[in-house]
Amino acid sequence: MFANLEITDPGVTLRAHIPGDWRRPSAGEEFDLYWRDADGFGQLLPRPTLSQINAFYEIPSYYDKEGDVGASAGGRSFAWRLLQNLAWRRDMGKDLTADWCRRMAGGEKRRCVEIGCSNGTNLLKLRNAGHEAIGVESDPVALGVTRGLGFEAYAGTAEDLPEEIKGQTFDWVFIIHALEHCLDPVLAVRNALDLVKDDGQILIEVPNNQAAGARIFGDVWFWLDVPRHLNFFTPKSLMALVKDCGFEPEALEYTGFNRQFGVEWVAMQVKAADALHEPKPGILPYIRLLLSGAFARDEDKYDSVRIVARKPATGATA
Repeated sequence: MFANLEITDPGVTLRAHIPGDWRRPSAGEEFDLYWRDADGFGQLLPRPTLSQINAFYEIPSYYDKEGDVGASAGGRSFAWRLLQNLAWRRDMGKDLTADWCRRMAGGEKRRCVEIGCSNGTNLLKLRNAGHEAIGVESDPVALGVTRGLGFEAYAGTAEDLPEEIKGQTFDWVFIIHALEHCLDPVLAVRNALDLVKDDGQILIEVPNNQAAGARIFGDVWFWLDVPRHLNFFTPKSLMALVKDCGFEPEALEYTGFNRQFGVEWVAMQVKAADALHEPKPGILPYIRLLLSGAFARDEDKYDSVRIVARKPATGATA
């Protein structure tokens, strides 16, 4: 049975000690990432309190994707531009787009909810694909942005769903780059099961901690983002969690290769290294990333993994 980690559990070991929060270096905090090799799953332990979690997000520009990094594609050297072009040519990932949402539905209109909808970016994609979409979000600023786009959206989290949607069911439940933030990801997915109608689907996307980028860049990998990320999934652990919560996995999809070479991503990893007093990555580890990922298996190449799983119809048998 899939479960959250306990330090004393057999097979759970300390994988990394992160010396601080690179987005809040003056906070003076340190964090321990524990890992369970059996299913490739990690968590920060001990678990933070809700008040501590709220403090983790008291940073500028989190929901507008750190648009002020002070770098531009135009200022890159020829070597960097060539590297990104080569990465783009090798990127066959499946991005979550309006076209993807349209193809997945097979021409049918879906009723959807996204838990952790942030500023409504994915809800716009669903709407543009012809679907009905509402959102759930804990951050009041992001929630206001989503409502300003004309969406029905409610304050809440995956572990504490808003009363307005309890008892409702949806064709699709989206949890896109939100499960890694949850204090209790097991409870989050079990709650989602109640929202999915019989024969409906859940779609979860998380950072892929099996990716080559995670191994190469370690503590400064952009998707590590300790301590806002509390859970660290691999394709194997994401599959195990979804199955244990009662869903039938249908597909694993991957996205995010070329963007690891982009201006913003590189700049953020330099900022993380500087804040954590680690060597700043130059171009050489990115060349290594390109060579290791160019012909690698998807689970070792892409920075994010998405699972599509179906809720069995009542009375269905295996």
